[in-house]
Amino acid sequence: MRPPDLITQVAVHKMTAHDGHRLPDALDDLAKQSLTPEVLLGDSHYGSADNMALAEEREVNLVAPAGRAKEQSSGRLTLEDFSLDDGGLVLRCPNGIEPVSTSAATAKLQARFDLPTCRTCPDMQRCPMQAAKHDGQFARFQYTPTRAENQKWRLYERGDAFREIYRWRAGIEGTMSRLKYQMNLAKLRIRGMPAMRYTVHMRALGLNIRRCATAAA
Repeated sequence: MRPPDLITQVAVHKMTAHDGHRLPDALDDLAKQSLTPEVLLGDSHYGSADNMALAEEREVNLVAPAGRAKEQSSGRLTLEDFSLDDGGLVLRCPNGIEPVSTSAATAKLQARFDLPTCRTCPDMQRCPMQAAKHDGQFARFQYTPTRAENQKWRLYERGDAFREIYRWRAGIEGTMSRLKYQMNLAKLRIRGMPAMRYTVHMRALGLNIRRCATAAA
């Protein structure tokens, strides 16, 4: 008999509170119940560097998209288009040009390219390179170490290994639909956060009971 899919943690908060900041509370709650997962699937709200570090500290494999880089929506090139070494420094640009020099600091990583070469590039208008203010020979590209780490994760997201793991997250949409329509959470007429929390928890419990009964039938 296949065990039922059960809801193990519920949190209710205002719509003005960002879900991505609730991961520590959720992991604490699950730990108290001895239900800490080995793998935790989340949407892009949970894919921040802070959440990834927290999950690793708790020995939980958090699998969540990092989200699209802001520049991609406008058609500009992003760090994902550049080749980086293991330390996050640029090896070459999308057109295969190697930087004149690279440097790393605590707050910033930098690559400098030959400016005359960059000016002949067909992608110059889309490139994040900027001409140095005091040196007309170089175009520079600066980014943070966190951004370099995100680049690795975004490239991993494009692979089959990530898709194979993450496809299981689609199952939560069915659970949310059951809560909304089978357990009538979509039409609540309740005032006050305490009453709302109580009702949501009871209806999540009700759905778990239904699923256990179905599995045992």
